Amino acid sequence: YKEVDYPGIGHFTTNDFYDPKYRPIVFLPQSPDHIKTKFLLHTRKNQRDAQVITQGDKQAIKNSNFNGKNPTKFIVHGFLDNQLFGDWMRQMKDEFLFAGDYNVFLVDWAGGNG
Repeated sequence: YKEVDYPGIGHFTTNDFYDPKYRPIVFLPQSPDHIKTKFLLHTRKNQRDAQVITQGDKQAIKNSNFNGKNPTKFIVHGFLDNQLFGDWMRQMKDEFLFAGDYNVFLVDWAGGNG
């Protein structure tokens, strides 16, 4: 049994998801410092050039084009992909911004995937 706390995110244990048949091996999540998740904000004001927002950087979101009155969409790549190589992510972002005035975040967690 192992556990880890990541302030601002949560407490995790290996005990919570253990199942002898379906999940006999359980790993703790990697640290935010290891994964280095980036949130790349696009709006109609900056469709081409993303504004990079990192976890906990309140000033970055205040200085960005984020509009709290607009709907927000998050596009997250899968385990074997990342935002730099996922053309589908850019295409989906473009379609959202064509369809409406959204805050669109491309989420890059490539530091923690395959």
